[in-house]
This record gives sequence, structure tokens and C-alpha cells, in this order.
Amino acid sequence: MPNSIYSLSLLLAASLGLVTLVGLLRDWWSGDAARVRERIDTELTERSRTRARSSIVRRLSAQEMQRIVSQKESPWWRPERLNLLIEQAGLSISPYLILLWSLGAFLLVALPGMAFLPRAWQGLVLAVGAGSLPIVWLCHMRRRREDRLRLQLGDVFELMSSTMRAGQSITDSMRAVATDFPAPIAEEFFICAEQQNLGLDPEIAFRQLAARNRISEIKTFVVAMLVHRQTGGNLSEILQTLSRMVRERQQLVGEIESLTAEARLQAWILMSLPPLLLGAMLVLNREYAKDLFDQPQLLQLMAVGMFAGWLCIRKIIQFDS
Repeated sequence: MPNSIYSLSLLLAASLGLVTLVGLLRDWWSGDAARVRERIDTELTERSRTRARSSIVRRLSAQEMQRIVSQKESPWWRPERLNLLIEQAGLSISPYLILLWSLGAFLLVALPGMAFLPRAWQGLVLAVGAGSLPIVWLCHMRRRREDRLRLQLGDVFELMSSTMRAGQSITDSMRAVATDFPAPIAEEFFICAEQQNLGLDPEIAFRQLAARNRISEIKTFVVAMLVHRQTGGNLSEILQTLSRMVRERQQLVGEIESLTAEARLQAWILMSLPPLLLGAMLVLNREYAKDLFDQPQLLQLMAVGMFAGWLCIRKIIQFDS
């Protein structure tokens, strides 16, 4: 009996010691995480302030400023389009670095491709595809950032409506968003508010906010702000309506994604089936598969057909929100 009581006491003491150790580690980790979050927020504020001060609008000529006011996009070959794409992706990369990456990828694939492939144009085609990868990556990063922005907009407009009812100005409500919300919405609204504090015309600041983000909800918000500046009205009620519209739109997008989930799965299966079957033939019956490699035109036609099929399926199931 005394031995069992002694063993139970040791077990209880070990359990309490383990709980205490876990609590200490958790407090240490939480404190460290809080310091990391505080540092990230500070860096975000400083980076946003720097972007606001060195904004592209402040460096534009009168002609380019008029283009932004009239909501006309620059031609695709102008360097402003690449700068805008980088801004929309939320990155602080030099456009010359992107061009250098594209040129490096092009040369890296073009030189061996033209040397070892049976036809030079095949190497050039592969090189063009490799050179476009940095632009494709920028478009992918922009798409991801826009998806995160859409998820935040409903709560953002709700907060702005509440602050407006409390008597705050539109700039103060945008600063409240920058304080209470994480990136990327905090960064965008902080830049817009900081630009106005630096003396930029509010109309230009709002129009650049719409130019940096292709999201229709933000464009609707900018139009509401510009109309309100000219005609007045209950801005808090407008923001409340925008918040409700954003939530209903997100619900509709979720329903459509659920309905098209099966089609997307079928697309992945159809796109992966030819390469998998080719790999299986190389393992099971290599002599039979080698006949296919003796006809490279067939492989090229297969790749073109798969790409065309992927474009068709994407066009059918994609919902442009």
C-alpha cells in the first residue's frame, strides 16, 4: 500500500511538472510570437509609408496623370504596365530584375534547345515559354493576393461603416482598417490614407487604389467615394450596403466553386492521364513506347491538344469574379 501511494505521488508530481513546463514553454513561445508580430506590423507600416511616398503617381508626367484620371490603361509594352503588375502582386521587386530573370530563362533554354533539338524553332518555342515564367509567376502572385483581399473586404466595409457612424472621417476609418486588419488590405488602405496626408488629391489617391487592385468590389468602393465627394449622402449606409453586397457575392462564388468542383477534378484527371499512360508504357512495354518517340510530331501534337483542351475546360468552369 505505501509503495502504491508513493508511485501515485510520483506520477502526480511528474504530471504537474510536465504541465508547468508546457505552460512555461507556451508563455515563452507566445511572447516571442507577439514580438515577431509586432516587428512584422512595424515593418509593414514602414514599407507602406515608403511605398506611399515613392508612389508611381508622384513620379508620373501630366500625360500619365491624365490617363489615370480618365481610367485609361497604358499600352502593354509600356514599362508602367510591368510596374503596375508588380504593385498588384504586392511585391517590392525591381522591374529590371523581372526582365533579367526572363532574359536569363530564355537564354538558358534557347542555347541548349537550339543545339540539341532536331529543329531550331522547337528550342525557340521552349525558350519563349521559359522566358514568360517570371510574368506567369507575377500573375499567379497577383491572383493569390486578390483572393485574400476579397475575403477581407466584407469585414473592412463593416468596420468603416461603424467608424463613420461614430463620427470619424473617411481617412480615419481607413487608418482604422490599416491598424486592425492584416495585410494585404491593411497595406492598401494605409497607402491610400498616407498619400492623402502627403498632399495628394483624394480623387487621384482613390483612383490609384482602384488601379492597384482589379477587384470589382474595390472599384465599386472607389466609385462610391468619388460620387460621395461630389454629391454627398449617407456614407455609412453606403458602406453597409457594400459590406452586404460583398458577403453575398462571396457566398455566390462559394456555391459556384462547389458546383464546379467535379469539373475541376475531371480536368486534372484528363490532363494527367496522357503523361501517366506514357510513363506506364515506358515501364511495361518500352519497345512499344519507343515507336512514339520516333515520331516527335505526335508528341508535339499531343502537347498542343492537351493545352487546347485545358484552355477549353478552364473557359467552361472558370468564374470571373
